[in-house]
Amino acid sequence: MAVRGTDNLFKKLKSLDKAIQGNITKKAVAKGCQTVRGASVMLCPVKDGDLRESIMTKVEEKDGKVTGTVYTNKEYAPYVEFGTGPKGQEDHDGISPNVTPSYREKGWSYIDEETDKRVYTRGQAAQPFMYPALKDNEDKVIKEIAENIADEIKKLVK
Repeated sequence: MAVRGTDNLFKKLKSLDKAIQGNITKKAVAKGCQTVRGASVMLCPVKDGDLRESIMTKVEEKDGKVTGTVYTNKEYAPYVEFGTGPKGQEDHDGISPNVTPSYREKGWSYIDEETDKRVYTRGQAAQPFMYPALKDNEDKVIKEIAENIADEIKKLVK
């Protein structure tokens, strides 16, 4: 997500030391990431506490650009977000329009570890929690970042 509408703030930032610019921007982006993280935790399927607890943020600065990321390190998270198999293909409302997952066309079977019985499945419907957390809060995050940057500049100017 690119933050737009902050041109005037960045003009003011240019007059400040580069290190101060980076710290101000990183702090503001970190707060925006926390907003998205909180929303993704709330949208994450309730049955899976491990997935909820794995949602994290990081903020990095490289070549004068600050990037904030909200992510999970659980390898099964994409299967929850995008769905699987024919069910995922049939029901994947709410996933990012920029992603085109490839779904298995037919169901499959596996041995359930708890019951030791063969189970047939057609997959699962998508349960998006990351993308909607960003899209539903995009305007709020942009506003928060701009306000946080403005507040930090005001503190420095005083």
